[in-house]
Amino acid sequence: LEERTCLGVRPSPAGRPGARRRRHQRRRGGCADYQRLCADNIDTAWCRENHIAVCNVKGYSTDCVAQLTVAMALSLTMHLKEYGDYVACGSYTASGRFNQLEPPFRELRGKTWGIVGAGNIGMQVARVAEALGCRVIVYQRHPSSFYPTVSLEELCLSSDIISIHVPLNNQTR
Repeated sequence: LEERTCLGVRPSPAGRPGARRRRHQRRRGGCADYQRLCADNIDTAWCRENHIAVCNVKGYSTDCVAQLTVAMALSLTMHLKEYGDYVACGSYTASGRFNQLEPPFRELRGKTWGIVGAGNIGMQVARVAEALGCRVIVYQRHPSSFYPTVSLEELCLSSDIISIHVPLNNQTR
């Protein structure tokens, strides 16, 4: 195998737009390794100019992204930040009560989870949401044979939770 330049991409420091670039010599084809980042964060114009291919790797981090999606939904529905702050500031201990009831918990069972984009990641989120007792509906260009496919408007009106799993491009803006 010939030596080619491989690009490692990480987020820019201090939230600045673009991506910080690191070049390495590797004994594999020219590639962009976006290490748990989506391709939306890669300076594709620079990569094209430098003859570096940028592509999605099918199945890469599907479980990790689905897990993060579900964790975020649980955090929001269970008010984990609010309850964590309540404990951290000492209010829980000072209250002398066994539990705190505000804000109220929301169970996922029985809720409708709308998924925009039913590719690998969207379908994995759907399976986990279903396992948690949610009704799953999807919006995508091609009808799903696994879950009811609805219009984007219907998904937005009918869903208690909406997660988006599509690449950021001109067609999805």
